[in-house]
Amino acid sequence: MPSLSQIYRPRRFAEVTGQTHITETLRREVATGLLAHAYVFSGPRGVGKTTSARIFAQALNCRVPSEGEPCGACPPCEAFAAGRLMDVIELDAATHTGVDTIREAIVEHVRFAPTFGKAKVYILDEAHMLSSSSWNALLKTLEEPPAYAYFILATTEWHKIPATIISRCQRFEFKRISDEMLALRVRELAEREGWTVDEDVVRLIVSRADGCVRDAETLLGQLGSLGEMKIDASLASLVIPPTHVPLAAGLMQKWAERDLAGALIEARRLTDDGVAILSLFDDLLLIARQLLQATALPEKTQSWANGTAEERAMLPLVTAFSALQLHDVALTLMERRKDVKGGVDPLFALELASTLVVCSI
Repeated sequence: MPSLSQIYRPRRFAEVTGQTHITETLRREVATGLLAHAYVFSGPRGVGKTTSARIFAQALNCRVPSEGEPCGACPPCEAFAAGRLMDVIELDAATHTGVDTIREAIVEHVRFAPTFGKAKVYILDEAHMLSSSSWNALLKTLEEPPAYAYFILATTEWHKIPATIISRCQRFEFKRISDEMLALRVRELAEREGWTVDEDVVRLIVSRADGCVRDAETLLGQLGSLGEMKIDASLASLVIPPTHVPLAAGLMQKWAERDLAGALIEARRLTDDGVAILSLFDDLLLIARQLLQATALPEKTQSWANGTAEERAMLPLVTAFSALQLHDVALTLMERRKDVKGGVDPLFALELASTLVVCSI
């Protein structure tokens, strides 16, 4: 069964969530015909890079684009929607890193004119995974491409792409999606599916997605697969595992009170209760990061009182540490986390972190 991301994948530039600064530029390039031949779409995972590349490819092949948007009704658009447009070639560079594949799929293939559409568009996902020899084989084609050929390199790590390639491309930086935009997307999809989702659950999905549209859609789809039309917090707890942020916040409260004995007892209790110490370190670092941001941006905490359980748990700590103390706390946690990864007893590492923090603030 298709996922929500597949069912409701945007078909037009205007439908892409939170990337107007990019989609509007691409739309205008199609409308004016002032196009580059190579593009780099970079940014975090799940924020619309491949989706935008596909819309761009469809628009380039559309026979009657409307102000740069694909019409969706002409033969190339219909063929694209059905996955039959052979002039749009997608390659997963993570699994096709070899130079022979690049030569066969692109360098040799690009010499032949489009068979049905107006343009041949090559979309390389995770392009940074290509080998050096593959980039060398592709370089000449990017320097002197046929008039009908376009290349879109989608990557989460653009700095790994050779500078000689980057210099020949237009680069677009995709950004993480704001919480407000993610919440709107979640509500929109829930309404389309006929689900009633509590606001607490919307905030929980948004907090877990961390700016990633695909993650938010996946979580909503998992909740919807439970078969209930009303999705509340109790139902969400069956699918979305709870974090230990409230527990971590309780331990940090002991640190703020300089209660070393209480902190050591709490650390032991968490271990006895089966809490994974490595994930607890991650939650402690998350809190330190959020509090550090709150010291510089006090307005960040305004919504915490009515926010998720994690946000409410962090609220009493907002004024407990200075920015410099949070800096030291974070460094201590990162060092002790490395110790755990290196084989040190997790509880001992947490006790060391607690001791150092309490004695230094």
